[in-house]
Amino acid sequence: MDTFIQTLPFVVAISLLVSGVVRLRRFLFIASFLVLIGACLFALIAYGSSAAFSFMGCFVLLYGLTCIVLSRRLPASRFVSRDGLGAIGALFFFLGLAGMMML
Repeated sequence: MDTFIQTLPFVVAISLLVSGVVRLRRFLFIASFLVLIGACLFALIAYGSSAAFSFMGCFVLLYGLTCIVLSRRLPASRFVSRDGLGAIGALFFFLGLAGMMML
């Protein structure tokens, strides 16, 4: 049950990202970043050790992959550009990889 409670904020952040980009809602797009930061802080506090970085790294990597996939499916008339969302996705992808490698 603890894993589900710790996973839920990350799932909410990814779903906010998808709905914000697909429905053209800038507030949801920005809120997804804030929820992701809150989810990382919550996981760090809940774990209390460096094992949280591996847990967070998996979801940050998934968040980055979602950004990359969404950037390829965007039309040109969105509030965020394809290249910008792809760059955000690449950043989160590499941050997720780095988080997964921490001990």
